[in-house]
Amino acid sequence: MQRGLHCFSHWLSSQHRQPFILVGPEGCGKGMLLRYGFSRLRSTQEAVVRCSAQTSSRHVLQKLSQTCLLLSSNTGRAYRPKDCENLVLYLKDINLPKPDKWGTSNLIAFLQQRVGPENFQVVGCMSAGGAVGRHTLTSCFTSIVCICTIDYPDREQLQTIYYAYLQPVLQRSLGSQAAWASTGKTHQLAKSLEQVKAKFMEDDHSLYLFTPCVLTQWVLSLLRYDLTAGTNITDSVLEVVAYEARRLFRDRLISSKDIHSFDNILSSVIRGDWGSDALDNMTDGFYVTWGASEGGGVMAPGQSLPLHGKSLGLLDFADLSQVIHKGAVLYGHDNRELDLLLFWEVSY
Repeated sequence: MQRGLHCFSHWLSSQHRQPFILVGPEGCGKGMLLRYGFSRLRSTQEAVVRCSAQTSSRHVLQKLSQTCLLLSSNTGRAYRPKDCENLVLYLKDINLPKPDKWGTSNLIAFLQQRVGPENFQVVGCMSAGGAVGRHTLTSCFTSIVCICTIDYPDREQLQTIYYAYLQPVLQRSLGSQAAWASTGKTHQLAKSLEQVKAKFMEDDHSLYLFTPCVLTQWVLSLLRYDLTAGTNITDSVLEVVAYEARRLFRDRLISSKDIHSFDNILSSVIRGDWGSDALDNMTDGFYVTWGASEGGGVMAPGQSLPLHGKSLGLLDFADLSQVIHKGAVLYGHDNRELDLLLFWEVSY
């Protein structure tokens, strides 16, 4: 992270302020690094344009009109930031706008005329590779901007990163049992998380790409559980870790073959690293919480939960089906009849 930040930090300095693009694979931390770099700038405002296939120069001009004043000067009309001296125009996923039938991107052609040294700086980021929906930037444009590339951390670095994440998360979630999260156990758990990601490689489906960003969600999601609920702390932690892995990883998988492969990987990592059979008791369990809002209802993994809210608790399939059925009946009385058939995938 320090190396990547050092590569482009001097381009953000007031002496240089050069336009540049940060390139790297999906989920490698490009946005995090740029936000940190922007936060260190003085008297500088950030204007973010999240690009899509339809983004054009019109959207950039709209963003500039919101954050700048259009003034006349000796050199003509120019934009000046309203509330500060400088402006960073941050174009997220700059390679998503779709070119026309002649191969020209309206956005890139516009930026090509505007990237000279002025009162605002153009900064873009993009994912590397030829993924569907991403387009090649013209050499005329890339020749006049600086380019910095970063990559995923290696396996050892990932284990170090998620050890640092897991320490405070486990200390908070385990409460009086926080002594369980010793250095050795936390290192071992970080290694297990990284192994699950590493063993299930990307297939023909782009949604099978499990990035460090997903690993971060996996770790932070542990804050929503009471890890001391069971009689065996190790099994309680591993059950929650495995359950969140299934929600974040397994639920993306398309075929039964891929699901079976993932289950085998998860089971082998848990058994191999911990010698635990905790996964054998998880075939019919769901972690939910109810009463988290004024209207009651069930909140499942994947939804944001305040740290002061209720922890997720375990229900079996039969109990969860009853909760969902009662909720559907209540909604039907207050709003309109849903006429839902509750089968496994709906409850899941």
